[in-house]
Amino acid sequence: MKFNFEYLVSFKYVKIPFVINISFFLGVLFVFLIFSSYYSFFVSFLSSVFIYLSLFFHELGHLFAALRKEVKNIRGFYIHFLGSTLFFDEDISDGKKEGYIALSGPLVSIVLSYIFYVVYIITDFAVFNILSLANFLIAIVNLIPVYPLDGGRALRGFLLILNIDIKKVDIFLKIKTLIIGLILIIISLYYSFNKEYLEFFKFYILGVFFLVLVFKDLHSFFKEIFLGGKL
Repeated sequence: MKFNFEYLVSFKYVKIPFVINISFFLGVLFVFLIFSSYYSFFVSFLSSVFIYLSLFFHELGHLFAALRKEVKNIRGFYIHFLGSTLFFDEDISDGKKEGYIALSGPLVSIVLSYIFYVVYIITDFAVFNILSLANFLIAIVNLIPVYPLDGGRALRGFLLILNIDIKKVDIFLKIKTLIIGLILIIISLYYSFNKEYLEFFKFYILGVFFLVLVFKDLHSFFKEIFLGGKL
């Protein structure tokens, strides 16, 4: 286990490096501040922590699926402001393998959503209702067919199963992501002109994020932003 100023802690599990970036706590704080406007301190704190744990388990679903499909060169598992991200060097050209790994994360989130909802029905504790809804939204958002979200990767796998050339598939998905990113930015400008700055911020950040994913390698992006260029 290692400690570093740029990332809080790193360790290895089944020879795969896990890195917890300090921005993870900024994310928890950000979610906490949002919930604290509507709920008590206790409910807000538990909800923010467990939402990030839910994102962690979502990504663990991808990891175990990748291990089961014997994906090679898994570079690491990074926990950061936006949740968690799994990186591996292998360019998956097997459509079934790509789809299996892509859909495993949303499946975990849906199962967690159901479990939290059942617990909420039994206990009537607001935190479990929040976590049920949060995990459902995590699954739905990730299933949006935009690369490199899970839905985009699942679509990539389906197109590969149809024996479409992998380069054409990747170009198609990137162009689609580019268009959606531009649309989101245009929507954000509309909210800006109407002085609805919270809506502007949400759409603008999401749009820019999609554009960055199109023009820059995903691994390099997260590596520079969250890990200071170091592994």
